Amino acid sequence: APRSFAHEATRRCVRAMYYHCGMPMQAVSEYTMHEYARQAKLIIVPSPRVLTDKCWASLQDESRHGATIAISGAIDLNDHWLPSPKLNPRAESRPVAETELITIGAREYLVRYEGEKMQRIEKAVVEKPVAPLVYEDENGGKYVWSTLPLELGDSMPALVAFYRYAMAKARVVPIFSASPRTPGVLILPSVFRDVVLYTFVSEIDRETRMTVTHLESRTRFPISVPAQRTAMVLVSRRTGKILATDGRG
Repeated sequence: APRSFAHEATRRCVRAMYYHCGMPMQAVSEYTMHEYARQAKLIIVPSPRVLTDKCWASLQDESRHGATIAISGAIDLNDHWLPSPKLNPRAESRPVAETELITIGAREYLVRYEGEKMQRIEKAVVEKPVAPLVYEDENGGKYVWSTLPLELGDSMPALVAFYRYAMAKARVVPIFSASPRTPGVLILPSVFRDVVLYTFVSEIDRETRMTVTHLESRTRFPISVPAQRTAMVLVSRRTGKILATDGRG
């Protein structure tokens, strides 16, 4: 992606998935995809303006073997900035407007692009209205594509809605739910063979109390995360029993 936008897109992708969707993920370089072959149900490619031909071939292979590929923005150039149409050969690339609209599900979202982004960031323009498009190739591969580069806009709700839409298409579900859910507390579940270790990291300047449900066993437990501190809870996967905690329930 142009200039520093690749780093921004990656950071927003990770934050949206961890803090808002409750879904742990593994960041993978396009140069090391072969090391993770056949391991993912959902692969997110955050606002890539260019993709190497080798990377795109790897994504196609993963899709044909069952993975759903979620991708956003214009993707019609290779790493030499030469035309390399991918999902829709008739799509055109145009600069983003200061305010863009996208419909996800039954809701319409406003996405803002400010400053130099209006000159540096491009969207894909297709005949259909702006909404996530689902493509399926002849070999059964599935792609969920937003023609807007959502990771580079300022609308976290639109990005989260897009990811949840892609998760539904990939049949990927979180392993927990939390109430109330706040993006100021990171909930990181580390899944092992017999147990799940939940780590809570607070970015808030006050204590946060919530109730977490481990969906695999339907176990509910309260947790109090100190202001700008961490707490941990160890849960048995088989019984749902709380084995250890260093936070206050």
